[in-house]
Amino acid sequence: MIAEQLRLEDGIYETIVKKNPVIKKKLTDPKKILAPIPGVINRVIHQSGTKINTGETILTLEAMKMECEITASISGRVKEIRVRPGEKVEKNQILAVLEEIDDDRKNG
Repeated sequence: MIAEQLRLEDGIYETIVKKNPVIKKKLTDPKKILAPIPGVINRVIHQSGTKINTGETILTLEAMKMECEITASISGRVKEIRVRPGEKVEKNQILAVLEEIDDDRKNG
């Protein structure tokens, strides 16, 4: 820990900063694909029912003149696409919902 002291007329004040602070990340459901930033949907690459792998691009989002690939967080199937090309979306809006499928069904 790092400690700093500040001496004033009414007393001594101390600030303590941890060397390795713990940052708590908000847990999200990996089955829900959220918009990381506001923007406009460019392309929907996979429709409902499509089998996908982790990291595979589901759709693209244009924001600040850049095209962002929105990828699958899990392997499985696209259960639902909630947006269309040209649609404006807000940060953290649900764009798609995924579902896990049994390994036997993935291979067959």
